[in-house]
Amino acid sequence: MGWEAIEELSLLTLQEELSALFAKEEQYASHYRSAHDVDVDDDDPTAATTDSELRRTVCQWNYDCVDYFRFDREVVFWSMNYFDRHLAECHAGLRRQQPPPGQPQPAVLSGVVTHLVALSSLYLACKLHGHMEQDAVAADAAGNGAWRPRKSILTLKEFCLMSRNTYCPQMLEEMELSILSSLRWMLHPPTTMDFLVRLGKMLMELL
Repeated sequence: MGWEAIEELSLLTLQEELSALFAKEEQYASHYRSAHDVDVDDDDPTAATTDSELRRTVCQWNYDCVDYFRFDREVVFWSMNYFDRHLAECHAGLRRQQPPPGQPQPAVLSGVVTHLVALSSLYLACKLHGHMEQDAVAADAAGNGAWRPRKSILTLKEFCLMSRNTYCPQMLEEMELSILSSLRWMLHPPTTMDFLVRLGKMLMELL
């Protein structure tokens, strides 16, 4: 819902929408927390969902991509949300399979797999929530070129090129299905802007 539509809402309706957003946020947060409700050794550095430095790198890479293709930066929120929740679920699954002492330990997620998760998360976020604007030349009746913005969607092959062909379309599609399954198809968490635009309107009504 855009700002124009928010402006038409009454204070009571805004309060109801905020309550619904908080309830929805709690639903997504509880799913994320459930992945951590496993006995974990707090002294084990591998117990974290993912290394902070790796996550920072993935986040910066997301911003670099959306800025280059001129997507809305809010796409990064959804991409990192999918990335974090999926890796949390993967690591929780590995910990649940923890064998008895002396037995071979389950393998941790490799950097290649994590990179594939990051790329697939961004692909899914762009497909659901993003578009880019390109400058396209359109000729007028006199034959003069005119610059006009047009909306375009990045294709699966373009994401493969972003990985320098490290991954093929089939690998991205399989990882996308894995992410959808681990997230239980919960793909629309409320964003910071969802709250801010409603809180801003409420303040305007109260002041």
